[in-house]
Amino acid sequence: MRKISSWLGWGVAVLCLALALPAQAQRHALLIGNDGYAGNSPEARMQGHWGRLNNARNDARALAAQLKSMGFEVEKVHEDLDRSAMIAVVGQFAQRAKNAEVALVYFSGHGAQIDGRNWLMPVDAKPVDSLSMVEADGVSLDWLLEKISRSAKLKIVWLDACRNTPVVNRSGSGGLAQITAAAPDTVISYAAAANRVASDGKPGDTNGWFAQGLLKGLRSPNPNLFQVVADASREVKRLSQDRQTPLTYGGNDVQLDFWFAKPTPALAQPAAASDTAKVAEIAQLKKQLAEREKVSSTPPPPAWPSSLARHPETGQALNAQDIVAHPKGLGPKMVVLPKAPPDGYLMGSPSTEAQRDGDEKQHRVTIPYVFAMSQTHVTFDDWAACVQGGGCKSNPKPYAHFGAGRMPVIRVNHNDAREYVAWLNATVGIRGKSGANWAYRYRLPSEIETEYAARAGTTTPFYTGHNITTAEANYNGNYPYGNNAKGLYREKTTEVGSFAPNAFGLYDMAGNLYAWQADCYEADYSKIGDLQGKAYQDKDDYPNQACTYRSLRGGSWFYLAQYLRSANRLSDTSTIRDYYDVGLRLTRMLPTGS
Repeated sequence: MRKISSWLGWGVAVLCLALALPAQAQRHALLIGNDGYAGNSPEARMQGHWGRLNNARNDARALAAQLKSMGFEVEKVHEDLDRSAMIAVVGQFAQRAKNAEVALVYFSGHGAQIDGRNWLMPVDAKPVDSLSMVEADGVSLDWLLEKISRSAKLKIVWLDACRNTPVVNRSGSGGLAQITAAAPDTVISYAAAANRVASDGKPGDTNGWFAQGLLKGLRSPNPNLFQVVADASREVKRLSQDRQTPLTYGGNDVQLDFWFAKPTPALAQPAAASDTAKVAEIAQLKKQLAEREKVSSTPPPPAWPSSLARHPETGQALNAQDIVAHPKGLGPKMVVLPKAPPDGYLMGSPSTEAQRDGDEKQHRVTIPYVFAMSQTHVTFDDWAACVQGGGCKSNPKPYAHFGAGRMPVIRVNHNDAREYVAWLNATVGIRGKSGANWAYRYRLPSEIETEYAARAGTTTPFYTGHNITTAEANYNGNYPYGNNAKGLYREKTTEVGSFAPNAFGLYDMAGNLYAWQADCYEADYSKIGDLQGKAYQDKDDYPNQACTYRSLRGGSWFYLAQYLRSANRLSDTSTIRDYYDVGLRLTRMLPTGS
């Protein structure tokens, strides 16, 4: 999404650690739904009217009912407020929630940005013929945040206010502006990424997409804040077919694990006499599964065939797990992978795999060539050589405690990654898109190649088996897979090669960093079929393809364990750069024969 966030705005992450919530903690929620804006005709919109919305009041009502059922005090749902009323209810709410544990504000309606500042619009906002009118008629988000800043220990702000407005064509930016610094005790979620607009839902919907996503997250078993915004983001991406991606902001000191519903263990249900046999069967299956989980299910390294390929530059014979080194020592070391079986492998996840997503439809793909993949992610040292060599214009600096050197490079977008690939190819004499060596160029991997490399011959959710621990990978250990035990949350990347490699000899194929893929993201695998290892609509093969979203694979230090599954997929725009858990790794097809 990343982000996650693409879904959660990975670069400005909400970092989660445990925070116990007292049993009688005060929870206060303010919900505002503004539908009744004037001027809904195309002519009125052209004249600067804001235009009526369909579902803002419905959204506020539905969320209010859900939050009430979870112990929040909701005085009333505030609908179609003018400016003076909005200012009054925010002030009253801040006073009412003073010294509370949690203060939650939800606003659904029109919003706008001017010179990096955000404004929430009341229903009496006049038609816009100058930007100063927005400032005069709107309620400043900065003011709202300041007003509630001393109201509670934790502030949660959900803004379904990224609507298209009459300001867009005049200021050049739609939606809301990015938040550059959020208070450490405040978590702010947008319905759409910065500078992007959000939908009020498709015709016939009774709730907007963001509200639908939040409701789904709140109604999940034992929901906490991290899980709710993650679930909401993924649901919005699904509903919008990746046209809308929510974004969550919070400073690095926001280390909160707030539970909307107190976690409760599953209670055994009494069985009817007629169900005795079925209950016994289920109990036996559960026992067998528990026994399997006690034993490491990482498969032993297979006996790979020899003489698979040749080194593209030296002609040296290569076997599986041999290293393909750059003749000048540049870039990451590349590991020769065993050739895929002639009938390929099953890509995606079976319908029985826990916590799978709808874009993981299982299908068979082939890879009719031998290739090498970088043993690790590209590091800061690797990237520095490209910058010094004039190949990379972007020079991401180490951030805070993330380090440099052998740490994986972060804050690079898809376009930056392609610059690095082009530079590395030039250093071995491969330029342009023709010539005898073009097939053996360095490149970003395809999703087919990455999942094959990540699985390393396994068919389980992870290459470590049915579970993965923080002793085996770097992820947010507060959120283990299934009902497994919690682990560490390191809150940053780890040096490449810090964990044991998979059976193919590759490090960090799950966790630490997401890696850019060459593919244009397509949610429905059935539209693609078997590409025989190639990336879907990559620029090199489809030069005229306009590709907004690129695929991401691998999970990261910030994400939950479920996102480290070999079949898991995310996507984001090619230009997003400020993510602290996105990097890259490389592949090369290899010549075969003597």
